[in-house]
Amino acid sequence: MFGVLLKIMLFSFVITINLLPVYASPRNDVSELSGARINKLADRKECATDIRRLCDRSILNNDFAVLECLQNDKAQEDADLTAECHHVVWNFKRNITLDNRFSSEARRKCPKLLAENPQCQELSMVRGQMLSCLIDHIDNATETECHHFLNKMEIIIFSDYRLIYKFAEACDKDIQKLKCGRLESNSEAIHSQGETIECLSRETDKLSTDCQHEIYRIAELQAEDFHLDRPLFFACREDRERFCEKVTSGDGRVYRCLMRHKTERDMSKECRKKLFQREKMIVHDYKVSRGLTKVCREDIKAYHCRDKTSNRRPFRLEQILLCLENVQHKGYPVSPECKAEMIEHRKSLLEDYRLTPNLALVCEDDIVEFCGKNFEIGGKTLHCLMDHSRRSSQKGRKISDQCQREVEALLKAVDIGEDWRLDPILRENCKPVVDLLCKDIRHGDGNVLSCLMDHLDGAHMIDSCRTTLLQIQYFLARNFE
Repeated sequence: MFGVLLKIMLFSFVITINLLPVYASPRNDVSELSGARINKLADRKECATDIRRLCDRSILNNDFAVLECLQNDKAQEDADLTAECHHVVWNFKRNITLDNRFSSEARRKCPKLLAENPQCQELSMVRGQMLSCLIDHIDNATETECHHFLNKMEIIIFSDYRLIYKFAEACDKDIQKLKCGRLESNSEAIHSQGETIECLSRETDKLSTDCQHEIYRIAELQAEDFHLDRPLFFACREDRERFCEKVTSGDGRVYRCLMRHKTERDMSKECRKKLFQREKMIVHDYKVSRGLTKVCREDIKAYHCRDKTSNRRPFRLEQILLCLENVQHKGYPVSPECKAEMIEHRKSLLEDYRLTPNLALVCEDDIVEFCGKNFEIGGKTLHCLMDHSRRSSQKGRKISDQCQREVEALLKAVDIGEDWRLDPILRENCKPVVDLLCKDIRHGDGNVLSCLMDHLDGAHMIDSCRTTLLQIQYFLARNFE
């Protein structure tokens, strides 16, 4: 686990010294750490023209601000830099990340976290390991300066897979096999290679075990702030302004906001595509969801949802959901914040069947036969499969037994009977009936669904709601859980 973080943290230390306004440090030159005079990026002859053309003059003396400008202001990272400047910036970042003198700064900024984790202190003599150990406990870092110190440089480090310690080594064969490398220009090392991580993220099921672990660990780190997922950041930049303008970044808040709007017609196709890719990773490893990991940590620990499993192995979202849902059914408490996060993920699974890989694979032919070739998000495809789970009028045919089992497993994982609002189709078709007949019923614990079932054959029941209820009732009757 330490491996992916090492170089990120090394770079964080150096740039910390370069951030005079943030840290109020008298040291404002990376050369003080490296032990040699290093000209500011804006002063290097290879980059002077490019940087002054792309970045505001007020930041030219702050190398961190310049690097952030180069990466954030362009639709394609650093697209307007010359090959010579690319090479200078790459070497600048590489040389900084290789410097190992950060222990004193970590002790100064994170004394409380070090005291709480003495095993990190013991690693101070190992190259870079103390800070890597601290980052594993970053969620317990109550000192604001320490937390900021440990996180600051992730935006830059994720732009180039070669700056992530052990990543290139673990994923080299996968990069070659899946052709995820980026061509270099004029034999110079182009440093904007976030696309390599993006490419591997699209093919997680084809990766070697070691590379897959590194990819999911990076995704977990990116979950803190959507700026860290470079391709998603650029694809969703305008959507963020449209839907989530007032949402501050950090703790996965922008991700959650964008996810809530992913079915909006105004959401761009590219942003929706990137969000879906990230949701797939969350389904495979729940820790990719920063919100769920943070607010459900104590509940997961208290109810032993991850006992006897290695932290190196991804743990599926549905396993966490089933565990926490089971303890709730037994009457044990789960924090309100955790319940809210669970609801968001359960809704996502119901809205898009493709997020459940086994169902998408097993039901592929059934979807084409009964639901059409064009998939529909918003729960329509799933309800189509539910509707054809019983013998239909089409010569008595229905979906395959294997597909039906996968549908049943999904409905159990999302606990469809617990809250009628989770299912977008049920919510759309039955809201008028709920507003009329069940408006005084408390949500949750299956209360509203029971009310709707009580009025299934009543005069005020509408056909669309009745059809949807019968689809759900069929599966509830098959499995009372």
